Amino acid sequence: MEEIGHLPPGFRFDPTDEELVVHFLQRRAYSLPCYPNIIPDLPLSDFDPLELMNNGNKALVSYNKWYFYSQMTSRGGTDDGVITKNGFWKEVGVVEDISTDAAARKKVGSKKYLVFFYVGHDGELSPGGIRSNWALEVYQLCNQFQTRRGRKQPDVNQWVLCRAQEVNNSGSDHLYPEGLSSTDEACLSIDDDSEEITFPH
Repeated sequence: MEEIGHLPPGFRFDPTDEELVVHFLQRRAYSLPCYPNIIPDLPLSDFDPLELMNNGNKALVSYNKWYFYSQMTSRGGTDDGVITKNGFWKEVGVVEDISTDAAARKKVGSKKYLVFFYVGHDGELSPGGIRSNWALEVYQLCNQFQTRRGRKQPDVNQWVLCRAQEVNNSGSDHLYPEGLSSTDEACLSIDDDSEEITFPH
């Protein structure tokens, strides 16, 4: 039986945004078989970023990026982020549409960016949070993404695909095989003083 979250020796996982949405997330949302079945299900609110790396390598890791599915429920969620044990993921207000490469450019999903803030146990480090270098890309299917005729339509917003990574803000980080995109740079160069950060309730 294939072990979820691990790649065979010699293989690297480096999908495009479209592939993540169409081949992986769509199939997970509709409970369709997916090969290779290598991306695990993890509750985002249960793990701080370092735990994604150290907790038995539960998330799929490739090119120092951690991939996993998560369910968007009220547990640990806020209007603009997700609370964990020692901090919170905060949305930065950047959203990209994900479209097919075909001439029609059909929209199939979206991607938003979050940054992790540490607060420590019971806010011992900082009630407002200390911004880390951890960034999270959250992929979501669009509501218009339909399934096959005759198959029950699930709630496509229930499942998301997450890609976490620790990024060097200088923009020269080798974790990106092809360098940072302009959106990545915009996301990760946000001035911490540009807005008041408060712990989500």
